[in-house]
This record gives sequence, C-alpha cells and structure tokens, in this order.
Amino acid sequence: MPKNCWKIDVSNPSPYERSDYVQVDLKTLGVDPSLDEKQLKLSRKNKDGTPTEVPYQIDYPEGKEPLGGILSFRSERTPPGPDDYSQIGATFVLEEGTPTPFHGPDKLSVSHYYDPAKTGEPTDGFNKKWDKTRKAYGVKLHNDSFDFYMSLVPHPRVPTDVDYTGSVTDVCHHEAKWRTGAAEMLCPWGERPDKRWGQLTRLVFFPLPWEPKGVETVSLLGQEYEIVWSQSGPIRAIVALKSQPFTIPYEGVPFFEPGHHDVRCNLYRVLSVYPSEACYIEELFVLTGDGISISFRPFFLSDVHYPEALQISCARFEQIPDYFAVWKHFAGLRFGYGFAADSHVRELETKGNKIVWRLSLSHRATSVHSFMFHGVGDRVDPFHWIGHYGWYEKVYKPFRTFPLQHCYGPIA
Repeated sequence: MPKNCWKIDVSNPSPYERSDYVQVDLKTLGVDPSLDEKQLKLSRKNKDGTPTEVPYQIDYPEGKEPLGGILSFRSERTPPGPDDYSQIGATFVLEEGTPTPFHGPDKLSVSHYYDPAKTGEPTDGFNKKWDKTRKAYGVKLHNDSFDFYMSLVPHPRVPTDVDYTGSVTDVCHHEAKWRTGAAEMLCPWGERPDKRWGQLTRLVFFPLPWEPKGVETVSLLGQEYEIVWSQSGPIRAIVALKSQPFTIPYEGVPFFEPGHHDVRCNLYRVLSVYPSEACYIEELFVLTGDGISISFRPFFLSDVHYPEALQISCARFEQIPDYFAVWKHFAGLRFGYGFAADSHVRELETKGNKIVWRLSLSHRATSVHSFMFHGVGDRVDPFHWIGHYGWYEKVYKPFRTFPLQHCYGPIA
C-alpha cells in the first residue's frame, strides 16, 4: 500500500450483522496531522476489491493540540464476528486525495448561545456558527428525533438560585410532542426552575498509594465551561467542553522529589449526537496542562418533574451494574430516562424527582444518556433499549478497529 494510504480494519464483536459508527485516532494511525477533511478521502473495500467512497468527519475534541483528530464514519452491514474483536468484518482505506462532498442530515446540527448578542442575532445570542472568540453560555444539539440544551454557566440570564452549570435544562422529544403535545421531557406538564438532567456535580480523585490521606473532591458547581470544539458534519453533531482549571495536590515523599506538587487539570466533556436516536453520547476525561490523563470518579444529578400521583419504576440488573432506566408512568404514557456507561454505575438513588448516581474510577468514561417515550397501548420492555442499544452496542461492545485501538491520550 502506498505511503499516503492507511488501512482501517473494522471488527464487529456481535454474533449478528450490524451497522454502526467507528472512531479512529488519526495520530495512532500515523496520519500526518496537517491533513484534514479537504485532503483525505475514505473508501470501503468491496468483496471484489473495488472501493466505494463513504462519508466521514474529523473532530478535535481537545482542540487542535496536543492530540490529533478523531476520524468518525459509519460501517454499514458489517458481518458478525467473535466478541474478542479478533476478526475483521470490513476494511476501509483512508488516502490523500480530494473527497466527494457528502452532506449530513438536515436536522443534525449544533446551536450556540452567546452573551452579548451581536447585531442581527436574536436577543438570546443564538447562532449556528461557532465563534471561538466569543463567550457562549449554552449549546443545543439537534437531530431528527430530539434536541437538548446544556447550560455552560451557573445562571444563564435567568433570575434563580438554581445552579445550572454543566446540566441539560431542556429536552424536546419530537415523538412525545407529536403524540401528546408535551415535548419537554424534564417537566412535561408545567414549568419548574430546578429541572435538569445529567449535571456533573463533583469529581473525586484518589491519592497516591503512599499518601496517608483521603480522596480529593473537586466541586463543579459554580463553574463555567468553554467550547473547545464544535462541528456538525455528515456523521454526527459534536461539541467539546472544557472546565475551568482546578488543582490536585500530590505528595511525592518518600519516593519522589520535590515532595509536594500541585497538578493543574481540566475536565473535558465531549457530547455527540448521531441521526435518528433520542440520546447523546458523553465522553469524560481529565487532562493535566501537558496532556496527561488522570483517573477520576464523576458524580451525576438529575431533577425530573411530574405530577405527584405518578408511578415510578427503575429498570436495573444488579449483576450488570453499568446501565439503568427510570420510568415515569402517567395516564398510560411512559417517559423513560436511561443511562449506560463503560464503567460501573454505583450509589444510584431515586428520591422523588431527583436521580443521583456515580461512576467507578476510570481515566475515560463513555456514557449514553437516553430519553424514551411510549404512548398509550405501546408494548414496552423497560430494559431493552438502554440495555441493548445503549449499553451493549454503544459502550460495551462498540465497533473497533483491528487490532484493538482506543482513542485515548497519554495516561499518568
């Protein structure tokens, strides 16, 4: 294969044919970082050896530096294989050349809300274009099934004591709106200022093994996030957020000098929406100033409001502690809130309108936040979507390149 070509072998770890999305770290693949979407084309190798060009996009979740881009594409009708990723299901070739301009779904997009608004913008500062020189107080991701808004500041031009930073404050489910007129998933009837979903309230960091102290807790409330990447392409709508810097103290004595060291870090949250599913995928990681990954434990809070007489149920298998769904039943309607992750979900509690949980210690946590709706007379399996499509296919056994490659940065 010529120097300007890179082969990408995709493995399907399921015992059935699947169509799904693939992510590839271009730096690990060895692609020149100066090459971008205008200079690269991607093709799938057919059974007869001929190529078929396919759409893709390149994103930079941490900004252009220090790591390279993440290539995303969809592998259609990928043959089944063993669950250990030991078999190639499809082969793609990335090469230098002028790509065919593929256009993404019309409703797949990212909206930005700036303060102050510029001339020609609505009073809320709405603009589809990402301007890295301006301060955004919120973002909204859209597809053809739903859209959701996340606040990047504690109080986004709203006179309330509720801290909204890093939380989803509005979820519009298109089917729910069509069938009931109640589109807002977080408070279908009425309006509550404290409604929110998936708020990261704090991070916990563990000390070095020889340090005689407890964990270090970093509160994320009262913080602000900045947008470091935003793009709506043919594959996904994506926005990457970076927290304000925080410091983790470590003691090197008696093994390292200097004895005391303060490590300056940032939390990154990468939110992605793909076509036709009412869910978003979130990747969490913490990097030091020089790009080294640090393990952490994240804590989540949600506040979902319904009438008092509502029936509430929780779908969860204790022997598979990586996903759950909270269902709220009202007048034959079922509203579901699902979460799945590639690490264990612990300390899950549902108290009234509040749902709290945390994840186990990890360097990089990938999770799925799903919003489900079923109307009167619909047959409902409370576990199926979040367990199969959310957990199994998206985070436990996603498509990966062969041999295995993870989109991780350096680890401390």
